[in-house]
Amino acid sequence: MADEGIEQYSNKRKKGSTNPSEYKRNVVKKARVKGAAYVNWKNQQQPEISQGADCKCKRRCYDLINEEVRNMIYAKFRSFETKNEQDSYLQSLISVTPVKQRRRRKDQDESKQPDRGAIDVYEISSVSGKYQVCKKAFANIHGVSYERIRRLNLLLSLGKPPQDQRGKNKSGNAKPGHFIDSIKQHISSFPSKVAHYSKNETNYLSEKLNLLIMYNLFKEKHPELGQV
Repeated sequence: MADEGIEQYSNKRKKGSTNPSEYKRNVVKKARVKGAAYVNWKNQQQPEISQGADCKCKRRCYDLINEEVRNMIYAKFRSFETKNEQDSYLQSLISVTPVKQRRRRKDQDESKQPDRGAIDVYEISSVSGKYQVCKKAFANIHGVSYERIRRLNLLLSLGKPPQDQRGKNKSGNAKPGHFIDSIKQHISSFPSKVAHYSKNETNYLSEKLNLLIMYNLFKEKHPELGQV
């Protein structure tokens, strides 16, 4: 029975047997792009993303674009495979237009008026053409947050394309390549013995060694690497 358990464990952990698309990080990433429900890293259930409610602005955006067209726009937006593709699509629908006329507020010094040299214009793309809508309708129809739109506006003003930076931060526990190579060379420097009663060729270190001893020897040999 013990041999069967070991064999099952070995098969389960065999290199290359796991499908990367089933990794949790990839499942979560795909679900967020598609707007599907998922369980986050805190084991909390995240609901499915849907379109927002009517903006009820003076443009009457939801009257201009009926429900069928809104659903087609949302389906097209969620059909993109990556967040970068989605952001590039959204940014292509945003433009900046100079303010044609400024009005000074009553009882306010003109020198203290905010500098509003340009305004953001949002458009909805459909099979029948493009329609200018308000920011709220633009966000609600695509099912995105104001913060995401704010980021796209900022990148647009800087002339930069949107790039998803999530998951690209360097881990605080990451070590440089030369550091890892030094550790491997240090472990290989200890004499090892070959196990004679094992099906596979297995090397093991002396029973007089332990991690603390090897760690202290490594620090003495490589003081320039600092604290491990």
